[in-house]
Amino acid sequence: MNNSQLHRIWRQRLAQLAPDGCESRLTNMVLLLVALFQARSVHLSLIARKLPVRAKKASLEKRLRRLLNNGAIRPRQWYRPIAVRLIAAASSARRLHLIIDGTRIGFGFQLLIVVVAYQGRALPLVWTWVRHRRGTARRSSRSNCSATCRD
Repeated sequence: MNNSQLHRIWRQRLAQLAPDGCESRLTNMVLLLVALFQARSVHLSLIARKLPVRAKKASLEKRLRRLLNNGAIRPRQWYRPIAVRLIAAASSARRLHLIIDGTRIGFGFQLLIVVVAYQGRALPLVWTWVRHRRGTARRSSRSNCSATCRD
């Protein structure tokens, strides 16, 4: 699949799911997703190299950084329709397998994530950062994450 086909497909899908009607945010989100897929990395410098935009690499990295730091983008609003579709697809077998995992990131933090097991993959539903030094996350943190998943 070529670059323009990927952009067209993602633009159509995101336009249906996007919580706001801002055309520039939608365009930048599509550029980010396609470049992220092609870069096969989460490093902005590598993603910027895959953007089909004529500009200096430093400018492209700044563009991505501005998008990711944009206060008008609410990740849960953007991701909620996707999570709902994941749950619907995964629950078609009448049994839904949710996995709660805590991963120590460093500097006293854990990433707490709830995923749905679907066709041999773990697909994220909700995630949060938890301040925690050792071992597993507190039960209250796991409960909060699970409550967000129910919403």
